[in-house]
Amino acid sequence: MDKTYHFCSGNSPLLISMPHAGTGIPKDIKCKLTPEATALPDVDWHLPILYDMAKDFDISVISAEYARYVID
Repeated sequence: MDKTYHFCSGNSPLLISMPHAGTGIPKDIKCKLTPEATALPDVDWHLPILYDMAKDFDISVISAEYARYVID
């Protein structure tokens, strides 16, 4: 995974940030996690669905690509 975030640019002055919606885990880290951790229980799974309307309002959105465990 080369990118650390996803950015969708809009023309509105608003920016929606979703720092805990990432699910990517590099293999070298994933192999060290417990099965419970690889299930990603702390991901904000519903944020991308909740903020799907941002494109309708031309709002910029930035979201993490990597899971919280990778960052922390």
